[in-house]
Amino acid sequence: MNMKKPFKEKRHQIAHFPAQHVAHKYLEEVFVMKVRLKFSKTGALKFIGHLDLMRTFQKIFRQAELPLAYSEGFNPHQIFSIAAPLSVGVTSDGEYLDMKLVQNMDTQIIVDHINSCCPNGLKIEAAVIIDDREPSAMASVSAAKYSVIQEECVLTKENIAEFALQDNIIIKKKNKKGVIKDFNIKPGIYSLVVEENKIIMTLATGSTFNVKPDAIFSALCDFIGVSYNPFNYKVHREDLYHSDADFIPLLVPIEPVF
Repeated sequence: MNMKKPFKEKRHQIAHFPAQHVAHKYLEEVFVMKVRLKFSKTGALKFIGHLDLMRTFQKIFRQAELPLAYSEGFNPHQIFSIAAPLSVGVTSDGEYLDMKLVQNMDTQIIVDHINSCCPNGLKIEAAVIIDDREPSAMASVSAAKYSVIQEECVLTKENIAEFALQDNIIIKKKNKKGVIKDFNIKPGIYSLVVEENKIIMTLATGSTFNVKPDAIFSALCDFIGVSYNPFNYKVHREDLYHSDADFIPLLVPIEPVF
């Protein structure tokens, strides 16, 4: 009779696998499905920070009763990650979250379950299944597109065009040791234009190179000789991209899903 082997014996067998195979076998037993969510963050929710947003999603996933994968150990936690933290006060239609599930589910059902538990200002816009080999959104994000409205028109189209033509744009920035150094942000400005009274810019975003909109506006104000008022600019993140060359949205997987 072919009886199922006890859990302890299976764990014992895993311990005898070569080291390079253990992590793969462990991951296969932890989750069966990886999903990428695209969500918007608007209204009053623009005032909550990244850690509070993570806690909000933890509560939402529990209320939605999704079969999320949990880490092992003494303090298990839900396995999900957000692509790139959004600055407080900034709204967005293009945020991304990767999650792992222990059961297969239809992506529309996932969206509906989560949205039924979301507070005002937080909404899942879409969901796609991603392959196990797909880099996490956090690891692959390299660019972000923003649209900005000025409360008072301080920066003109001519100012911005002249600013963008500079070979170098130097700002003061603290390094990891807390030392203030000069930092050239020009290589991280992929696009900076004015369209229909909105400032549209695509900037480097991620762990290797990161340029924030407030750094652009501060440098712009210095360039034209006016004081910088951060409350004059309503910043909205439109989307996040895999590559700073092709600008492929994170919602489009790189690896094919079979």
